[in-house]
Amino acid sequence: MPFTFDNYLGIVKSLLREDKTIFIKHNVYFSLEKALEMAEFENLHKIKSTYLISFSSPFYNAMNKDSIEKIRMLKSLNHGIGIHFDSGVIQNDEKEQANVKIDAN
Repeated sequence: MPFTFDNYLGIVKSLLREDKTIFIKHNVYFSLEKALEMAEFENLHKIKSTYLISFSSPFYNAMNKDSIEKIRMLKSLNHGIGIHFDSGVIQNDEKEQANVKIDAN
């Protein structure tokens, strides 16, 4: 089934029951613009989710002014914001240092 907003809405509605809660997260790796489109759609349909922003994406820079504005817009639509941590971008020597620090604590 190809992704459409209507298909997504149908899936979410099929999962929701009066006595149930579902948690939705979106790993924003490719496009803050598409994430914002999704967030606006979800807000329109009273769906609240969490958007995990990547600081290692080659497709956008989470720290530039335009990206920060989009992240603020996501938050203003009553969605949660978090960090998408990709351990694959850490070099092996950095992983070893992190493990040493964790073991030391």
